[in-house]
Amino acid sequence: MAYRQFQCTNTGFCKKADSREIISSSAVGQVFCPECGKELTALDMGGNASEGGLPLGRIAAGVGAVALLAGLAFLVPRFLGFGGGAPTPSPSPAATASAPSAPSPSSNAAASPGGNDFDAPTVTGEAPSLNSNVFFVYEKSLQKWLEPIQSGINQKSAGQGELKMDYRGSRDGFQEILYGKSKPVLWNPADTYWTERLRQSWRDPKYGGNSSDILPDAPTVIVTSRLVLVMRPDKARVFEVTARRPEYRNRTWKLLRDLATKGWGDLGGEPSWGKLRLAHSNPLESNSGTQTIALIFAEYRRDNPGATPASPGFLAFMGDIERSVVKFQDTTSNVLKDLTGNKADIAIAYEQNALAKVDEGENLQFIYPSPTVLIRFPAVVLNAPWVTPAQAKDGQKVIDYLLTPDVQKQLITKGFRPSRNDLRADIDRELNTGKRADAGFQISPNAVESAADVQAINDLQFRWNQLFGK
Repeated sequence: MAYRQFQCTNTGFCKKADSREIISSSAVGQVFCPECGKELTALDMGGNASEGGLPLGRIAAGVGAVALLAGLAFLVPRFLGFGGGAPTPSPSPAATASAPSAPSPSSNAAASPGGNDFDAPTVTGEAPSLNSNVFFVYEKSLQKWLEPIQSGINQKSAGQGELKMDYRGSRDGFQEILYGKSKPVLWNPADTYWTERLRQSWRDPKYGGNSSDILPDAPTVIVTSRLVLVMRPDKARVFEVTARRPEYRNRTWKLLRDLATKGWGDLGGEPSWGKLRLAHSNPLESNSGTQTIALIFAEYRRDNPGATPASPGFLAFMGDIERSVVKFQDTTSNVLKDLTGNKADIAIAYEQNALAKVDEGENLQFIYPSPTVLIRFPAVVLNAPWVTPAQAKDGQKVIDYLLTPDVQKQLITKGFRPSRNDLRADIDRELNTGKRADAGFQISPNAVESAADVQAINDLQFRWNQLFGK
């Protein structure tokens, strides 16, 4: 397999950046630092131009220089300032998400905007042939995308090898791999937080103190999403107007706290709406819940430098918000059921969950927290004792296939963002038009790459469990 070389530029916050360590990866899509989570700069393609430019290092191989320059000349004026306002500084070392790169013209148009033909996608392109059995533990929300891919790979393999798959929640998958209860070749959790947590725990003496890394490369991101607030249009109008007040500008969670403690009537809504009824998933069971409390902490720490997850002020701030939650659901899908069933006023979910409800005919609006967080679904070949060299080679074939243009395009109709930057035009056409755009979808919302580092998130989960765990 072909390897490329990268460096982390997060100087002052990352040991790998400070030492100018060269990081090798066979990934085709976005590549992130295994130390701090910041997107890496590709040394072989001129870097990612993270200081406001386009990430050339992530443009898919094979795009000609002339076409690339033409695309840049056309798109840079359009992208500058897109998304409304300068990014809010992140309290974590990770930088804000880089601007989208130039799209390559697509000859294969996706389904019509707002369509829902994702349940029976047609997998095109040359599926790999496997020579060994590869067990793939994946995030359930990708099930309808991955199952046809599995079928195509197994048909091509003709019995020489087989791709076997099963889904797990990110936390369950992490624990099963760490304790040896599950032994996959490939793992796809809901965010790179989980791959980094596995990397750290694998070497921790408390869990066996393994001498080698279980993840040989920086994780390969195959899908991305963003966290959104979902609500009915009447409450969305009040929320948007109130969010423009100086005291709430870029303070989404302060606004939610005041809605929870003072009620809608005090902030421009109908007094009959009462106090906020919030819905989000359990941070110990679901990644969207984990990222929710990370964003709450990020905003609080921005206004209170030096605060930690154990700070009394933060615990009071988070507690006021969390006591408004009607039920801490186990999945993001169930969170939206609380909203559509009129048990909650606002639900916190991924973009694709909200768009799916809009496609089903629900009259919903969604608003991005300011900032929201970039959700990155990775796929990794585990460097574990149970993985043979032949299985590792076949596992990488699967990841490479998941990153091919035809396969990535099939994500878009369901509201996911593929990791390939040359599919920007398809995302714009499929997600940023029609009723999906009317519901609030944005191509480039104000977003941070990481709301908190792994240690801070672990501490946040511990503190949250003390207050709200069963």
